[in-house]
Amino acid sequence: MANIKKIMYFSGIYSAVNILNRVISFMLVPILTRALSPFDYGLLSTFSATHSFTWSFVDMGSSSAVSRRFFEVKNDASDFSRYVFNAFLIKLFSVLLLGGILFTFRGFLLKQFNFTVQVIIILICISLFSAVINTLLRLWLAQEKAYKYSIFEFLHSASSTVLSVFLVVAAGLGWMGRVWGIGAIEFIFAVFCVAFLIRNRLLNYKIDFGYLSDILKFGMPEFIYIIGRWVITSSDRFFLNIMVDIPTTGIYSVGYSVASVLDFIAGGVGLAIMPVLFNKLKDSNHQSKLRIVQKTYVYFALLFVLTLLWILVSPFLLGIIAGKQFEGAVRYIPWVSFAFFFNALFRVFSLYITYSKKTYYLTYAIIISSLVNLALNYFLIKRNGAIGAAQSTLISYLVNLLFAWYFAFRAYPMPWFKLLRNKVMIE
Repeated sequence: MANIKKIMYFSGIYSAVNILNRVISFMLVPILTRALSPFDYGLLSTFSATHSFTWSFVDMGSSSAVSRRFFEVKNDASDFSRYVFNAFLIKLFSVLLLGGILFTFRGFLLKQFNFTVQVIIILICISLFSAVINTLLRLWLAQEKAYKYSIFEFLHSASSTVLSVFLVVAAGLGWMGRVWGIGAIEFIFAVFCVAFLIRNRLLNYKIDFGYLSDILKFGMPEFIYIIGRWVITSSDRFFLNIMVDIPTTGIYSVGYSVASVLDFIAGGVGLAIMPVLFNKLKDSNHQSKLRIVQKTYVYFALLFVLTLLWILVSPFLLGIIAGKQFEGAVRYIPWVSFAFFFNALFRVFSLYITYSKKTYYLTYAIIISSLVNLALNYFLIKRNGAIGAAQSTLISYLVNLLFAWYFAFRAYPMPWFKLLRNKVMIE
């Protein structure tokens, strides 16, 4: 019981900081949409989407490998610190590879996304800084340093937001002000992370090819999963830039951001219910499984109602949240809102897969749905214009949900289709 309370306590902290950071990030939308044109906002959205891919590419799952290694060698500080150093070597090699790729295609990036050489250099640097920061955060998660993790994440998000607003609005740097704001804060926090690791003797400067192989072997499956998620959440911006135009990408991104409020609410709830669900599944029988299914359906119904309400009020809220130039974003909100509704359901089914320790099923689901997303983005945008991107997002999340449900049923069968009798009451 003590362990369960501990898990629930930490989960509550992580859920709170996750929601707080998303709220801080969302607060930028009203400011940026009044300070930037749809074209500039489209450039910024494209940069942000690119960054979410490139830092994952640089990290290559090495941070997750470090957190796993912590549990394996708790009493061998020398071994662990050498492992951390080799994880950093993976990042350094990856960032060099990334730089080579981006500079090779710099002509295409300039033509399609307006990425100058300066922007490419900043992107490469920020990607390395973000990957370094992720290592310390994952380590603190493994060490159950909830307060350090939460304070660091809050300061990281808040300082980036404040500096970006100053550079965009007060300094008049436009969308590049946000880029410079992110870059400066990522650099400062990355330096802190390296200094922290050195001070605590967590970097043993010795190359170990066995460790390098182990890190890549462990990290690559997670990297594939992250890239699959990225395809569904971000690739539509690139299709819109190429097949429509950059201002439309900016307007679409605002609609996406407004709809994402549902996602971070559901995400916080998902983190909070995980330890509770795992505890109930541990000693579950047929009756308790029926109760879990009942409560899950109630949760689904509440989410559906919340989604409908958000779609209904969003046209009125959009005028408050975004500038007048972005009024067209309202047409994308219903599609993306239902996409996030499906994603919330996916989160629930993924918990059963995680509990069964068959997480490779999640990789299968995301690979299939990401390939579907790429194909649909092309065909639906070509046929329906920008609204096709929102339709592609919805269908992709639905496909991901259906496969997750199928794999969850295989990994941990539950009576999802059994009619509940009146005697099975919700406690």
